[in-house]
Amino acid sequence: MINIYNTCFYHHLIYGVDFYGHGANCHFNQIYLLQKSALCVTLAIRPRNHVSLYLLVLKMMRIALINKFRFSI
Repeated sequence: MINIYNTCFYHHLIYGVDFYGHGANCHFNQIYLLQKSALCVTLAIRPRNHVSLYLLVLKMMRIALINKFRFSI
């Protein structure tokens, strides 16, 4: 299921972060909600649960951290 998440969603997220990465925080919140719902669907998690623990276990980054990492490179 993680491979499906990576191929269907994560690559699109990484590709677009250079464009919307310098936008307002409200756009980051909307994109984070999309990332959270994609993880919930992929891992069969209830939508109200916190996904931060799952992100740590799977060694994935939130969209804000991805943007900081890409900008620092």
